[in-house]
Amino acid sequence: MKDVQFQRWWITTQVQLVKGGFFDGIVLTYDGVIEDETTQIGIQSISKIPILISNIAESLQTTVPGSQVMYVAPWSPKCTRSQCHDYEKIASYCNTLIVLAFNMPAQKSGNCRAKAGAPYHQTITGIEAYIKLGIDSRKIVMGVPWFGIDYPCERFIEAGNCELRVPNGGARCSNRDATYVPYNLIMQALPKSASGRIWDDDVKAPYYIYKSVKTYHEVWYDDPESISMRSTFMKRYKLRGISVWYGNYLNYTSNVLAVMQTEEMWNALCPP
Repeated sequence: MKDVQFQRWWITTQVQLVKGGFFDGIVLTYDGVIEDETTQIGIQSISKIPILISNIAESLQTTVPGSQVMYVAPWSPKCTRSQCHDYEKIASYCNTLIVLAFNMPAQKSGNCRAKAGAPYHQTITGIEAYIKLGIDSRKIVMGVPWFGIDYPCERFIEAGNCELRVPNGGARCSNRDATYVPYNLIMQALPKSASGRIWDDDVKAPYYIYKSVKTYHEVWYDDPESISMRSTFMKRYKLRGISVWYGNYLNYTSNVLAVMQTEEMWNALCPP
């Protein structure tokens, strides 16, 4: 009973926040761990999330007609990062499902190498998996990163062969020690790097190498070339749109080079 009362209070609070702030709607997500659907905990959790979203959508539409309900989901619906949800039901109660098509190789059980955070073919596979659930592609917004991942190499062999050795969650290695780098800082660091921009055609993404003290680093990121490929894919699959994480990660100064780089990133979101 306490759970029901708390949920009612929480929904009322969020709806009033939307109404009082004159917002267009609400964006929801769930970051906690959901057990596999084969467990009793998993069954209960998977069923509760869609019910919560259904209740808040109904309340929001009644109080603020025309408002939008959006849900942020991981790159794949297949229990990615212990996020086991009934995404088909969730999507049925939402206007938009925002799929974060990045941060894919957080855990590595086999190939312990630094790699792109948003490999092109995995991006396609993840979006397709949502569509195969029966979710209308016109409800899906593809999220792309305007940041890179800086991997410190345990052992650097050659370009594209940066070994990681940080056990995490049962995996032999992970990117737990990696850090996120905004695109504007990447553009500043790239000309000073040891390698310059290197393109990996397997994952359709660029990276560069630099050395700090005695440690080599590989920085994998997305730029206009890699993002434009994803926006073209968005158009082909008739997705609702594309979203960026984060808009303030570009350089908005009046510097001529920065203006050009920023314009190119925005233009990359518009498929030809």
